[in-house]
Amino acid sequence: MAISSLRTFLIATVGVFLLYCFSYWFVHAAISPAQEALLPGSVAFVSLAFLPSGVRIVSFMLFGWRAVPPILVGSLLCNHFFWAVQDVTLLLLLSTGSTLVFYLALQTSKLLGQSIFLADTLPRLPPFRTIILVTVVASALNGIISSAIFGSFDAYLNGGLLAIGYVLGDMLGTLCFMVILKSLFTFMNKQQIRI
Repeated sequence: MAISSLRTFLIATVGVFLLYCFSYWFVHAAISPAQEALLPGSVAFVSLAFLPSGVRIVSFMLFGWRAVPPILVGSLLCNHFFWAVQDVTLLLLLSTGSTLVFYLALQTSKLLGQSIFLADTLPRLPPFRTIILVTVVASALNGIISSAIFGSFDAYLNGGLLAIGYVLGDMLGTLCFMVILKSLFTFMNKQQIRI
């Protein structure tokens, strides 16, 4: 690996990690209190705009497998500090599951001929509806896996509102980051910056 590509890889890795952790903090510090004020007693682990899911999707779109390590490390730290997951086995299962299910959803879209990896769609952004579909599928699977790990599988599946809230929160989080990505592409096109 050349020095410039190593530098780019390190910058992207650190950037993804910091953005992921910041998005978790922002959900914890701003979105969750606002949600509690608007919807008192709403379920604690369902956010109406879960920004880390947007970071996951956009990071995997931009960097592919290279985004797995910083997302996984960020997930381990954030699940421990923000969700107070203390059990090491539970922490590893939850973090690995939530990281890989999103990455595998993107890989599946590629296998089905609807890739949303940026490397496959440049110079254009991937189709928006495909990004949303991949997010919904990944989010639903992540909810099932997380609920099974926490032992609340029946509550997740039988309480349809809980499952819908989980998926909607991930979808809104992804939409937020898609707006940012689209703005970045518009700026780069105006400035004639090439990736």
